[in-house]
Amino acid sequence: NLPILLDSGRVSVYSSAQYIFVSTDFGLSVGYSSSWAVNLIVPAEYTGATCGICGNFNGQSNDDFMTSSGDLVRSADQFGASWKVEDELPCNDGCGNNCPLCQDQTTSRSLCEIISFCHVFVDPQAYFDDCVFDVCLSENRNDVL
Repeated sequence: NLPILLDSGRVSVYSSAQYIFVSTDFGLSVGYSSSWAVNLIVPAEYTGATCGICGNFNGQSNDDFMTSSGDLVRSADQFGASWKVEDELPCNDGCGNNCPLCQDQTTSRSLCEIISFCHVFVDPQAYFDDCVFDVCLSENRNDVL
């Protein structure tokens, strides 16, 4: 039953809309939904002090693909595979050159068009392209937005 406080209130778990949040007293927050979305908030004082699958949090996206052994790679598949934890759950290392393709992006483009309204603050092209790909592969279900 949510909400719940853990570790004498230092960690809280609660729900809001379709998300479940885990928040700490030092500002770290992880929110996730049943539709594949994860939102991670890291306090500013951790700038440059992170590593792993979320990058190094130094404000420069060109050096985020640092592997667990400290090598900088270009491939998202190679980067993700280096941080994989071996356990009993099956996990592949990405699709490589065999990634699925979306043939008709017309509907997914119109569903993702809302992203273009942010162009005053951030260049939306990369986010728009990712949205179109994800929505198209999900057979234009808008619950992935």
